[in-house]
Amino acid sequence: VAMAHAFLFTGQWMNNLYRTSSPNNPEELQEVHCTTACLKSTCSSLMSRAIEACRLACGGHGYSQSSGFPRLYTWATPAETYEGESHVMWLQSARYLVKCVGMVTSDQSSLPAG
Repeated sequence: VAMAHAFLFTGQWMNNLYRTSSPNNPEELQEVHCTTACLKSTCSSLMSRAIEACRLACGGHGYSQSSGFPRLYTWATPAETYEGESHVMWLQSARYLVKCVGMVTSDQSSLPAG
């Protein structure tokens, strides 16, 4: 339940970030892309794992169609590959973060002294 609320609030925050970003500012668009790629892969991966954990917690009954888990599992697990496979999305996010670290470390004036 807590994870569902975290996804809900994060989705609302992401929607606000997208609406307030300027389409003419490449830095903002890169940040939005990085954030959405990371959130998409993280949320879909955690959702699939949570459904599988619930199904396993039900023992043999989790495999029964009447439990609803088989239908939910087949509906939810493809989300990890829709609009970009999760590992590719994580790599895109990591590439952007490494680029940001490189920009900060190359500009010594923005780093704290010490």
